[in-house]
Amino acid sequence: MSIHIGAEGVVRQLKGLAFGHRLGVYETFIVKCGINGVVRNLIDISDIIDHAEVSVNTISVNTVNSDGEDISKDGDDLTTLNRYGSISFGTNNVQLTCTTAKKRLFIRYTIYVVFKDGLKAYLDDIISTGGVTYTLSVTGYEYFSNSGWYQNVCLDNEVITGYVSSSRTESAILTDVKNQTDGYISSALEYSGTCTSRQTFNSITVNGTSFPVTVVNNLT
Repeated sequence: MSIHIGAEGVVRQLKGLAFGHRLGVYETFIVKCGINGVVRNLIDISDIIDHAEVSVNTISVNTVNSDGEDISKDGDDLTTLNRYGSISFGTNNVQLTCTTAKKRLFIRYTIYVVFKDGLKAYLDDIISTGGVTYTLSVTGYEYFSNSGWYQNVCLDNEVITGYVSSSRTESAILTDVKNQTDGYISSALEYSGTCTSRQTFNSITVNGTSFPVTVVNNLT
């Protein structure tokens, strides 16, 4: 069920229903009403979602020992990261490459659902309210020209696990992961060479409707 309103003689579907609370504006994506003694959803969340957003927002660059353990922090900004490797963004993917021995490059992201009116909510918020389900498809990739270490995690699930020889690609289907809205990847080298970690966000399905996923660079 959806809500339509009349404006200037034209009937349009309502893009969203927002409210203000403690100086913030939030989307209301669960609205119920009583019809003939039965409680029904007044808004179908799939009617007001535009896409999902993966917001990359945290960097950490550390020096590691021969066991891959962090022993000191070098920085938490793009300038430091680019000194020891690189990061690149596609429409729906993010890739991290380390090119310096004994360095670990780490980035973290947050996943949002973005509504048609421009407001957004944490991915976990849409299922914690109840009555909403989602399935997220993500593909991980790892490459080593030499030995090193990696992390490839989405919503507290390892997309790639175990020892990687040369390269590996694996996919994961994550459904209704509660109390999680973040993910991260890292690349670290034991010796000189190249270590690349990548995640590609294929699609997200909310209440049976598929939406695209966009990766946004919010790093500084």
